Amino acid sequence: MPTIKERPILFSAPMVRALQAGTKTQTRRVMSDSVMKDMRAAASMGEITWFMEEGRLGENDLPYIVDFCPHGRPGDRLWVRETFQIMRRGDDWDIPIYRADDIAGHINVAWKPSIHMPRWASRITLEITDVRVERLQDISEADAYEEGATGGHGVIPGYNYNATPLEHFRQIWQKISGAGSWDANPWVWVVEFKRVEE
Repeated sequence: MPTIKERPILFSAPMVRALQAGTKTQTRRVMSDSVMKDMRAAASMGEITWFMEEGRLGENDLPYIVDFCPHGRPGDRLWVRETFQIMRRGDDWDIPIYRADDIAGHINVAWKPSIHMPRWASRITLEITDVRVERLQDISEADAYEEGATGGHGVIPGYNYNATPLEHFRQIWQKISGAGSWDANPWVWVVEFKRVEE
């Protein structure tokens, strides 16, 4: 029986709020060049039959492709790193506070980047339920909603219409990943999860 592994994963404050609200059960992460290289090498040796350039997934490839996923496989856990600060309470103990809780105007602290969050300060743990690969633009409206992009009026600045979840997701992706990141249509890991109550 495979050992369950636990890894950190970074989320922005809006996505942490979506996790807390239960509206985010998926995340898409760009495949790194090194993983792409390893997968091409495996394909060239006949270990998998997936051809990245043609966007074709071999019928029996998915169980092997999941082995390349740096975020884990179904059953593994992810602990969420988010922007935070440690507040000192006397000499004996510290308490973490979180930027996603929107308390910046109430507490004058210097926020620490999520990458520096220790495991003990994390308040959200996720269990991976599924992993797959696809092109970014292959996301469906339903999956965009599961990404925490609920759509609606006013969710996209300057957009005077009722945005669909897909339009909302595209705007979130470009805000996080930069201009042109949607049009690049990279291969992404699609990681589905459920929240673990601790």
